[in-house]
Amino acid sequence: MDLAAISFGQGLSVTPIQLAAATAAIANDGTLMQPYVVDRVVDATGELVEQHHPRVVQQVVSSDVARRVRQMMGEATDEGGTGTLAAVPGYHVGGKTGTAQKVDPITGGYSADKRVSSFVGLVPLENPRLVILVIVDEPESKTYGGLVAAPIFARIAAQSLQYLKVPASEPATTIPLPPAVEASAYPIDRNLKTAWTDAGEKGVRMPDCLGQSYRQVLQTMERTGINVKLTGSGRVVEQSPLPGRPIQYEQEVWVRLAPPS
Repeated sequence: MDLAAISFGQGLSVTPIQLAAATAAIANDGTLMQPYVVDRVVDATGELVEQHHPRVVQQVVSSDVARRVRQMMGEATDEGGTGTLAAVPGYHVGGKTGTAQKVDPITGGYSADKRVSSFVGLVPLENPRLVILVIVDEPESKTYGGLVAAPIFARIAAQSLQYLKVPASEPATTIPLPPAVEASAYPIDRNLKTAWTDAGEKGVRMPDCLGQSYRQVLQTMERTGINVKLTGSGRVVEQSPLPGRPIQYEQEVWVRLAPPS
């Protein structure tokens, strides 16, 4: 069971420092470094007692694999990815969004409403100087890491890169959110008027996701509370059920995205 669950990120727990260290290994071409918090220890007179230095633990993946993973992390923040709100003007960012269900201590299973939203990223992608992990415990309203934690990452990264005087590698143009007129072109029943299914069960209607980007589908899921399975990348070209159709209990709800032809 664990083998299947771990493949999509469930059944596995790590500490924030473990996650940051693992991401730093990808940034360091596969070399895992020993994380530490204290740089040095001095006594009451100011004399140096102990000095810590970066220490290699081991090579956990090859440099080729690390570079490929960095490239994939970069695609997560590009148009159509789940982490576009982590973009920093002038820099190419790589990262991974996270939306984890918390354990319900009463039932012993996953909580129905409590989440941990996160975004871990490295910047600049070509020659990483920083790994930043943002975790929001039990966010209200929005829960997806790409909507909650990614914007916080962008603000921290932008100021940190300025402080470190890391030169920008791209023209400092901002990546705007989809304009309101674009969002209104794809009508969504925000009130989720209930409908009766053919089976006589009370359900909700499927919103119209056709033409939406990956991020817009996530925002639709946030507004409606409907759990949608996403496949592919680009814009939504197919969905099930069809727009406006009632969603039956335990019915699989999915959308398929494809690049513009």
